[in-house]
Amino acid sequence: MHTDLSPNIVLVTKEGKIVLIDLEFISMGDPYTDIANFAHDSMYTPERTVELLEIYLDRPATELEKYKVLLIASAVSIMWYIWAVYKMAVEESDFRMYKSYRDQYLHWAILMQKASLEYAHLIKDVY
Repeated sequence: MHTDLSPNIVLVTKEGKIVLIDLEFISMGDPYTDIANFAHDSMYTPERTVELLEIYLDRPATELEKYKVLLIASAVSIMWYIWAVYKMAVEESDFRMYKSYRDQYLHWAILMQKASLEYAHLIKDVY
């Protein structure tokens, strides 16, 4: 697992080989976090996020898998929302830029969380 997967760190060579750079946070973990991070940085819709998950899985995702990736995507955006709020407080010269990020991340977190609600009924059977 990369844990910080973003379209900004994916290179494609002339031969079509995919190369990941910026391996600072690479570790073992849940691949759904990578998918959620990539979807967040790409500002994918919930539908596109599920499509990305299914490409990764190489099969249709179960409802529980869809719920998991959408909920993690919301959490990823909340993390970046908190980062933007912090940056607004400490970097006054870039306040407007970080306010824009804050607003964007909050909107995306809510969008993903609302999309996950379609599958929320599943957790009573699992947890």
